[in-house]
Amino acid sequence: MRLTNKQALTLIFPFVVSSIIYMFDVEIVSNIHHLFPIYEEYSNKVLSEKTDTYLEIEKKYKLYKNINNKIELRKTNARWIAENLFYDKQEKVIVELSSKKKNNAKSYAYQLKIVYPNEKIAIINDLTVREGTLIPGAKVIKIQNNRVLLQYKKGLKWLYLFK
Repeated sequence: MRLTNKQALTLIFPFVVSSIIYMFDVEIVSNIHHLFPIYEEYSNKVLSEKTDTYLEIEKKYKLYKNINNKIELRKTNARWIAENLFYDKQEKVIVELSSKKKNNAKSYAYQLKIVYPNEKIAIINDLTVREGTLIPGAKVIKIQNNRVLLQYKKGLKWLYLFK
């Protein structure tokens, strides 16, 4: 059985084409953009937009992390300032509690150390208190920006953070 020239070329043609593509694949891929210039332009534009969006999101994320770090640092700095700088300058409110016997009178000195007005929390004499909390000899009535209102048997008294 003999093949004609046409049949032989038809049989060999795919092998010749695939070997040419294999040898010149890098050049073919690098020059194929001449065949589809609109597609390349579109894909580069989309890629550029997506890159810009990603960079903007990353920038906002870094800003968000920086703000969160500053918030945490501010909380620790506020505690340090309250404990170390304002401790000696605070007013001490002394409340005397007397029972039926005059000998057993007790006095308490209250110092306001920290106030968190948004959370309605304060620290008085190393005790964390909220509005309505009972502490020895007094009750916390109101917590404001830089002061706390205490109620005890003799009346009401404001305890100030800064004076």
